Amino acid sequence: HKALQLLRGAAYNGYVPAQLHLGQKYKNGIDMPRNETEANVWFRKAADMGNAEAQFSLGEYFALAPTGHGDLAQGLRWLRMAARQNHAEAAALLDKLTNTEVASEEQQAA
Repeated sequence: HKALQLLRGAAYNGYVPAQLHLGQKYKNGIDMPRNETEANVWFRKAADMGNAEAQFSLGEYFALAPTGHGDLAQGLRWLRMAARQNHAEAAALLDKLTNTEVASEEQQAA
C-alpha cells in the first residue's frame, strides 16, 4: 500500500507520469477495484498537460464506450491530439473510426 500512497501523492501534486499510471491502475483494476470514472479523472489531468498516452486513453474510452456512455466527437478530439504527437495507436484508431464514420454517412445517404 505504501507504493500506492506514494503514487497517489505524486499524482495529486501534479506529476503527469503518476497521473497516467494511476489512471491505468483504475482502468485495469490493478491494486484497486476497476473504476472507469476515476481512471478518466486521472487520464484527463494528464491529458490536459499534453500526455499523449492519456489523450489516447480518453479518446479510446469516449469513442468506443458502450451505447449511452460514449461521445464520439469527444473521443475523436482526444485521439487527434494524441495522433498529432505521433501516438501510433491513436492514429490507427482515428483512421479506423473516421473511415467507419464516412462509410456510415454514405450508407445513410444512399
